[in-house]
Amino acid sequence: MNNHTNDSALITGANSGIGFETAALLAEGDWGQVILACRTEEKGTASVALLEERTGRKVFEALTVDVSELESVDAAVKVLADRSSRVDFLVLNAGVMIGPPPVRNSQGVEMGFAVANVGHHQLTMGMLGHDLLGAHARIVIAGSEAARGDVPMMKIPDFNALAAEKFQGDLAAAMEAIACANPNLPFQGNASYAVSKSFSVWWASALAERLPSGMTVNAVSPGSAPASNFGRNMAFLARNVMMPMMKLLGPFIGMAGPLDVAAGRYVAAADYSDEQSGGFYASPAGKLVGPVELHAQPHLVNDQYRQACWEVLIKLSGGVGYPA
Repeated sequence: MNNHTNDSALITGANSGIGFETAALLAEGDWGQVILACRTEEKGTASVALLEERTGRKVFEALTVDVSELESVDAAVKVLADRSSRVDFLVLNAGVMIGPPPVRNSQGVEMGFAVANVGHHQLTMGMLGHDLLGAHARIVIAGSEAARGDVPMMKIPDFNALAAEKFQGDLAAAMEAIACANPNLPFQGNASYAVSKSFSVWWASALAERLPSGMTVNAVSPGSAPASNFGRNMAFLARNVMMPMMKLLGPFIGMAGPLDVAAGRYVAAADYSDEQSGGFYASPAGKLVGPVELHAQPHLVNDQYRQACWEVLIKLSGGVGYPA
């Protein structure tokens, strides 16, 4: 890792799991400032104390933001602007899998999409609009192997077929319906999560075309890390049977890895070159852990999908585009 003594990082979902571990690794790597974006003030304050105790460094700063809600994201951007916080490494890590049944935010967006996609889009656009990202900032959004389309029970739908069948050929309308868990469409938590992570890949690719020279953005999967707090809102069987089994057996069958390895994938992306932008980095095909590879499955490099996703995220974030 390069010398980041004077650099600043911001991590969403930093109070637990991979986000917390990422914050610790950055501090241990001599980053000058690490901003912990947490859903409540209490979680942020507690995380600062725990990380200071673990690392012996006082470089942590809490930021209260619920990335599932537009008003909270707007307020957080204002706080950053008032602090004149310039961020060199933006880690859009927060995520959740809920249901069935689906849970929606106050704007009617399914919670997984609201957190991982809409809120992160709004936060990034707000930071760009207020000149809160460094000239050579690295933006990382949490990807997942589920986006590849080869993970069991996490199928990626044929959006064109869905659009033709139910939305008069309107691709953006079909994507918006999935993001909002339209009651006329079947809802499965695993499949919804896979689509949300495909959104993250398309978003990174679309944003990469718009960023000024020197800045980069990539979707980076931390890999399977069941020790994180990610599955706290899953359905009962998934939360109480599948996740414990993955924690116990996953490491022995190449299906799960430790938190520090997962967080290390993010940290490594801080030193990606200027040419590495708009990509999707994840475990090898068919695997949930292992060496990171650049992926370009046909549905992930589909320009129609990418543009429709960008349009949907602008709409669902209240019209916030680039620049904000």
